[in-house]
Amino acid sequence: MKEIFEALLRSKYCVSLAIEGSGVDDSSCREIAPLLQRNTTLTFLSIEKMDVSSEGLECIANALPFCTALKVLKIGPLKKAVGPCERGIARIIRNLDQAQSLQRLDLSDIPLYGDSMADGFARYLPRARGLKSLFLSRVALSDRAMSELAKGLRFLPSLQVLSLTSYSNSVESLTDLFTFSSYETQKMMLTRLCLCEIPTLKSPSLMEKVSSFVSFSTALADLQITNSKVTTEVSVLPFSSLLSLPHPP
Repeated sequence: MKEIFEALLRSKYCVSLAIEGSGVDDSSCREIAPLLQRNTTLTFLSIEKMDVSSEGLECIANALPFCTALKVLKIGPLKKAVGPCERGIARIIRNLDQAQSLQRLDLSDIPLYGDSMADGFARYLPRARGLKSLFLSRVALSDRAMSELAKGLRFLPSLQVLSLTSYSNSVESLTDLFTFSSYETQKMMLTRLCLCEIPTLKSPSLMEKVSSFVSFSTALADLQITNSKVTTEVSVLPFSSLLSLPHPP
């Protein structure tokens, strides 16, 4: 396996690497990391369904600052139980502050519990000036991590897509996520917002904040709200109108 990765990553023409299963474990990550450090052409890296712990992920994390051409990073789902991977995922997020070329970050299907992501968001998001798409579907962020995400959104002028799916956070933390002034909202370039499978979405306080966000946005063109009974894809309608749409029989 090492020989294959070495040949790919030494190639001047290799721009995409998707590692899904493939028998990759912690020892493989230790071998791949130095190769990633020397690669200057890779723009897409996907790490899925690997049998790794935080030890292997930290090896990958330490190589990311050297991937100067990387534009897309997808991590997860992983085979290991969540616990052994949390520290490694958090290290990857922290180290992305040096990956200034990154435009799309997908952490979907990594149910990280606790505050492991909070420090990573606090360090990375204020520096992620070029990030255009952030996917956090089915990621169990703590309320503190959600708070850091809310703060970080103010530093992401280029963000165009934000996807949040299956969140059970407190109403207060989700409300904070949309507490922007009209001026801040108008400056945002967000064109697509996905709020899916969020039980607290009908809370009056949360509904008011999201409705205000939608009203003041000058770029939002696609608002998606789904639950088990209704799926809605619209070019922006008032948020209250979406919540009152009749359920299909």
